[in-house]
Amino acid sequence: MKRLNELFAMNGQVGFLASQRVDGKLILPEAVKTLTIRKRDAMITLKEAKNYLRVDYEEDDSLIQNLLSTAKNLVMDVGRMDESAFAENEDTVRTARGRDVMEIGTLNQRITILEHRTVVDEIGNHITKWEETFSLWAKVIVKTASETTDTGVTKEVQKLEFLVRQSPASLNINSTNFRILFRNSVYNVTGITPLYDHNNYMKIEGEIRKAGTSDDYS
Repeated sequence: MKRLNELFAMNGQVGFLASQRVDGKLILPEAVKTLTIRKRDAMITLKEAKNYLRVDYEEDDSLIQNLLSTAKNLVMDVGRMDESAFAENEDTVRTARGRDVMEIGTLNQRITILEHRTVVDEIGNHITKWEETFSLWAKVIVKTASETTDTGVTKEVQKLEFLVRQSPASLNINSTNFRILFRNSVYNVTGITPLYDHNNYMKIEGEIRKAGTSDDYS
């Protein structure tokens, strides 16, 4: 029961609206179509974006999520769509967002960073060795490759350039305590260059160790 004060305010009377629920059923059930609204996931999830962008750390999660939200709003604005229309065109929108937002596919090589550490063995001796610390995605460019023969010994020198994303871990890399393991070959770090026009990237120059020398990496 609902009291209706406004309708009777001028004459000093009070009105009430009463309703009663009764059992019933449809005479023709087939005349009514029931629609179930399924909750849709994001067009592109944070996990999918990080995997495509080759991001292994969590420091940029909020930035990536904001970029996804901005891309969604841009697509909705250009397509003049509201949320319901956006959901109805899921496949088309997903493809459009993937093309417009994510053009990073060149970081397609996995490299492992080795660090020179001193460890204590089972009898208390201090030994130094190169240990795997972390891995990351990189774009690998061959700069120079040469092969020479000296006194019957063939020596090969190969210089590569590794383009990687800046992260707290990668920013600690230096030429003294770190090396790069790439496709079963160990490269000395010979130079590190931050890319100031792309603040999220850095270039690491590596040179392969000459053939015939011992390798204490294990």
